[in-house]
Amino acid sequence: MKRVICVLMCMGLLTACGKAEVASDESSADVVEVESTSSDETSSEMSPEELFKAFCAGTIKAEVKIADSDGESMDASYFQFEGTAEDEIDPNLYVTVADPVDLDNDGEVEFILENEIYGYTCFDCKDGKVVCFARGEGTTAVCDYTKYKDAYWIVHSDTSHEGRCTYELTKYDGNLDIVDSFNFGWEDWEDDGNKKYYKNDQDITKEEYEALEAEVLE
Repeated sequence: MKRVICVLMCMGLLTACGKAEVASDESSADVVEVESTSSDETSSEMSPEELFKAFCAGTIKAEVKIADSDGESMDASYFQFEGTAEDEIDPNLYVTVADPVDLDNDGEVEFILENEIYGYTCFDCKDGKVVCFARGEGTTAVCDYTKYKDAYWIVHSDTSHEGRCTYELTKYDGNLDIVDSFNFGWEDWEDDGNKKYYKNDQDITKEEYEALEAEVLE
């Protein structure tokens, strides 16, 4: 895993801040101007890269497929992109485009916006739609990903609060359905060095915890 960041992204709504300017290369999606005359008609003809560019440019919205999202949609006004004036940057909202990764293990890459404080927001782009399926979920669940047991897993983690350290791993399929998940961590609410280690509902030893953490964070 690239890294586990210490806090989680609070998604704040901003008014749209103009066309997004995002650096591009062959391994990451760049944002370009997209005409907004008939997004419903044109989105079905767009490639995954074009769909993601259109989302970042503010031309189309993303569906949110996350537990308890209740039909929520997302548009680019949630974020600030490269090109924002330095004195206007809000660290909670400033994002860059990370390299795409096959996060749902279906042979096609997903697209990622990275915030240096809160982690990743992940998008599946196909069939004329942009779907956000993973993001930071509160101050105790920074969003990242890892390669574990020959598959990619989304990781939500809390490693900065006193008295605990938690990791929750979720594996998706190509339909963005969760096909496997588990959590592990430790608790030490008395802050006396007497940590209780666990995986799911089972107690584990310190050695088992450290081995699992090393494998997950490799």
